Amino acid sequence: MYNSYATLQLRRSDYPHLILQDNGNNTAGITTSGAGVFYGTQNGDHNFRVGSTYNGNFASTGSAALTIGSDKNIYHYGNIYHFWGSAGQYDYIRWTRGGHVRWDLGVNSSSETGSNVGSDFYISRFDDSTNTYL
Repeated sequence: MYNSYATLQLRRSDYPHLILQDNGNNTAGITTSGAGVFYGTQNGDHNFRVGSTYNGNFASTGSAALTIGSDKNIYHYGNIYHFWGSAGQYDYIRWTRGGHVRWDLGVNSSSETGSNVGSDFYISRFDDSTNTYL
């Protein structure tokens, strides 16, 4: 499928970037800086697929793996969430509402000494001042 309105731009500036544009529909880009690599889209979702084959439309091939929606929600299309962490550090999922931390769910920084001794699982609940209540 050919789109006469689509453009591909490579720009060299302080931070080189690649812009993919379907004029009038969506603009996406990739850039890098000293702070990392950034990917953005103007008005669409970020879709990650596996097993895609180019046939003129990547969206129609492969299996959806993960979508970060324009609504800022994360949609996972599998049955396992796998979090990799290093021993001696906290790893957690945090929920906030109205700018206030409300819940943490994770593992603490206990040493991973072997013999089935490892991090402890925890759930924490917070008030508006970030005091822990659970």
